[in-house]
Amino acid sequence: MPCTSVGLMVWGCFWGKERGPLVPIREASVDRHVYFKLLDSQSGPRMQAIADEVGDPLFQQDSAMVHTAHDTIAWLDENGII
Repeated sequence: MPCTSVGLMVWGCFWGKERGPLVPIREASVDRHVYFKLLDSQSGPRMQAIADEVGDPLFQQDSAMVHTAHDTIAWLDENGII
């Protein structure tokens, strides 16, 4: 029987001993528009709850191009995330 692989990108978050959901990303690739929509729907609502629980949270990403793009850094700054 042939082996087939299935790829799925997900977004997730954690803080302290808590975990947020793993959110499937259904797009074939993630550009800034996909990433901003994801951040809007997922991180925004959680940041205040996280801040209430642990104080001043640290938002951390890897060095993926979409994470380090000037538009992304500006968006994070405008939305009070960094």
